Amino acid sequence: MPNPSSLPASPRSTGPSFVSRLWGWTRTGLKILKALFLAYAVAFSVVGTLLLGYAGYKAWKLYDSVAGLAERWPEKTALMELRERQWRDSGIVVESRWKPVPMSMISENLRKTVLVGEDDKFYTHNGFDMDAIQHAIQEAKEKGKVKRGASTITQQLAKNLYLSPKKSYSRKAKEALYTLALEHFLSKERILELYLNVIEWGRGVYGAEAAAQTYFGVPASQLDLDQSARLAAVLPKPLKASPVGSNRFMLNRKAIILQNLRLFKGFGPPSDSAKAEGSESEDEDSDSLEATQDTMSAPAVPDSLGTPTQVPADPAAPKADSAKAN
Repeated sequence: MPNPSSLPASPRSTGPSFVSRLWGWTRTGLKILKALFLAYAVAFSVVGTLLLGYAGYKAWKLYDSVAGLAERWPEKTALMELRERQWRDSGIVVESRWKPVPMSMISENLRKTVLVGEDDKFYTHNGFDMDAIQHAIQEAKEKGKVKRGASTITQQLAKNLYLSPKKSYSRKAKEALYTLALEHFLSKERILELYLNVIEWGRGVYGAEAAAQTYFGVPASQLDLDQSARLAAVLPKPLKASPVGSNRFMLNRKAIILQNLRLFKGFGPPSDSAKAEGSESEDEDSDSLEATQDTMSAPAVPDSLGTPTQVPADPAAPKADSAKAN
């Protein structure tokens, strides 16, 4: 037998080399990075999908809240809700009067006087009166503040429907967005129809029909030129000036509106009957201005848009006005 000591020694078994171990670690690290990448990709995908869905929902809400008004009336405007909170916080019970009616049930006199008093370029601009804006900016530079409003009827409608009267850059930015949307999705006639039906005309009084019934005891379709000019005159200060009586602010603006109405050519030609009606009313009302006073008569308020009854003026009315002032 051979001597065991004379047999060749078997090679020593060694573990994996350093290079092999390093490659294994690298592969493991790559797998971990891949898993993390996939996890982040899934997370970002989910978050992105949620954000995209939310943005789509907000875009649809914006679209529906504006474009939907082409065929329906708003349930309630932001200004109405604001006023309700103000009255409630003041401990005052105010019955809101609002009855939307189609344009065919609103006097042509009111349409004309409102356009003259608030936005005589309504049918020619795209929602913004650039000349009025430039005048307001110039006035701000010269006098340090703006006393005249530059808001168009479309801007006023946007503010009343969706926003608050609070003055801020963010509110003006939102107002501009809604103004563009209204001008894009709705016709000029529909914008004016909505405006005449939701604008504030006194404490708890919204729209032409409620205003006509409240102050003059007639439907909006029967408003004559004098009554229409009175209503248009108080739009910048609906809670401070009344269309009835002989307060100075109303009478001064009424006289200006009637004077400018004779030269107004800011919308399409009215019908012959409307021209005749306007001419006759102007002849009757041109010399009937009452003496101006500093006091303001209280409006006649009907119990249910019916027979008017006299009520005292409200001393606690909120100071904010809803029409052209910005």
